Amino acid sequence: MSALVVGWPQPRARELVAQLRARGDEVLVLAEDAETALPAGTRRLVGHPASLDFGLSGDEVRELAARPLVLHDAAAAAPGTSRDDARRLPVAAARETLELAEAFRKLERAVFWSTAAVSGMRTGLLREDDESPPAAFHDPASEGWDRAERMVREARNVVPLTVLRPALLVGPSATGALDVAAPARILVERLLDAPADFGLPIPARGEQPLQVVPVDYAVRAGLTLLESPATQGGTYHLLDPRPPTLRETFETFAALTGRRTLRTELPSAVASVVLRGLAPTARAFLDQLLTDAEWDGRRARPHLEHLEAPRFDDWAPRLVAQVRAGRS
Repeated sequence: MSALVVGWPQPRARELVAQLRARGDEVLVLAEDAETALPAGTRRLVGHPASLDFGLSGDEVRELAARPLVLHDAAAAAPGTSRDDARRLPVAAARETLELAEAFRKLERAVFWSTAAVSGMRTGLLREDDESPPAAFHDPASEGWDRAERMVREARNVVPLTVLRPALLVGPSATGALDVAAPARILVERLLDAPADFGLPIPARGEQPLQVVPVDYAVRAGLTLLESPATQGGTYHLLDPRPPTLRETFETFAALTGRRTLRTELPSAVASVVLRGLAPTARAFLDQLLTDAEWDGRRARPHLEHLEAPRFDDWAPRLVAQVRAGRS
């Protein structure tokens, strides 16, 4: 099988390319220039997710249209991108994905890699098939993904589509590696820099499950879902089947960074203000951590029963160790 991956070099696209190559697929990577290094064994197509036909030539489009293909739209704005561009990119990429999906005569599946954060500031249990719009979003990128999802869903009776919504992502479980500007890394760095007596606040909703997953598990789960024809046309949450609670998460990161937790639980809004003061550049990530929403993954669960998910207690120490190593 051939796969075209859009979104290089952002983490989801990188992990997609690695796992597709590992299982023997032919992988074509949309890269913005001819110089960016790509993994061995992949084929470069020069273009941009927001460009007309991804910036591909007519010959390239015709060639792709003539072969069985899975198209992965994993476009995501790079750290530091302006708010407007972060909002526009998912929409523009989804538009071009749909245009090409209709042109690719032998297309097996078009996969739109969204995010569970499209739930925005809604509260309560969030189902995979709930398409009601939130009143507000934590960040512009999530708003852009929501708009793009709506566009994609309108085409699901015309194009073989699947929407995948990973939970909040951190680096690969085996290494904990995070990009320099990744929000989770920024938060850990600020904890390491905080005064020794800094008290990490525990939100009052401390027993609520926290949905954060390593990127390798999210991609593995997504690719597993795509193996079933029954997932065509559906929207699926990619979640931790055994998530830690907020309390467990904060206590673990406090211990790993040599800090303490406050004995008194704080209202979520107050805890969020304290943490934002610690790591203001990770504000959206923190707001999503402290959301009052709980994501439901019952549609995805039957397809993933035999997939082993990395445990939080195993990957959290690797994440902190990786951040420490990068500072030495």
